[in-house]
Amino acid sequence: MKQGSMDNRLLCVQDNKTGLWYRPHYNEMVIIKEQSLYNHLDMNGRVCMDIGAHIGAFAVKAIKAGAAMVHCYEPDPYSFAVLERNEIPGMILHQKAVAVTKGSADLYLGRSYPYMNTTVRTKGRQTIKVDTVGFYDELRRVRPSLLKVDCEGAELDFITKPVPSFVTEIGMEIHFKGKQGLQKGIDLLQLFTNWHLHRNFSLSWNLMMLVASRNRVSPNGSVGNRLQLLSTRNKKPKSP
Repeated sequence: MKQGSMDNRLLCVQDNKTGLWYRPHYNEMVIIKEQSLYNHLDMNGRVCMDIGAHIGAFAVKAIKAGAAMVHCYEPDPYSFAVLERNEIPGMILHQKAVAVTKGSADLYLGRSYPYMNTTVRTKGRQTIKVDTVGFYDELRRVRPSLLKVDCEGAELDFITKPVPSFVTEIGMEIHFKGKQGLQKGIDLLQLFTNWHLHRNFSLSWNLMMLVASRNRVSPNGSVGNRLQLLSTRNKKPKSP
C-alpha cells in the first residue's frame, strides 16, 4: 500500500489489487470488496449513472469491464476529493446528490463512515448543504443504459415511476426501516417486476440488493416472481 494525503478526511492509502485510493480509518475497503455484488451486470459498452459514487470503486470497475462512460454523482466534498484521485478516462464527475428535483438539500453525515451519508432526514446527525440534480431530468440528459444506485435510502424518494426504456441494467441497494419502509421498498421493486433477476434478494433485513436486467434472461426468474415467492413464504402458517 502507498501512503497518501494530510487531513484525516483525505488521508488515503492505495490498494495494491485495484489501484484505488481509499481511507482505511473509514473502513472503505468494505466498499471496494462489495463491488463483487455487481458482477452479474453487463457493463460492456454502456453509458452508466453511478448514484452514490463515493470514492469511485464501482465506476473504476465498470470502466475496466468495458463501460464506455460512467457519470459519477457524489455530493460529499471529501469523498469527492478521493473520487477525483481515482478518476480514470471515461469517468465524468458531478459533485451533486441525486434527488427529486434540481436545487439543494441537506446531506446528513454518517456518524462514523462517509458511505453512510444520506439526504434522508436523520435525527442526531450533522448536516452540510449540497447541490442536487433531478433524477428523471438527469436520466433524460445522460440517457444511461445502466444504473447503479447506492444512496442510503434516498432511492425511495426519487425513484417513483418506471425508468425509461433505454435503461436496461440496474444494480441498486434499497434501504428501509420498519414495516412502512419495507412497503416502500417493495413498491420500488414492483417498478421492475418484469425485469430478469440476476441476484436473488430477501426481505428479512433493512437492506435489499437488486441486480436485474430488462432484457437478459436469468434462471432466477423475474423480480415479480421473487416477490411473489417471498410473499407466499411470509404468509405460511407457523407450525404449532
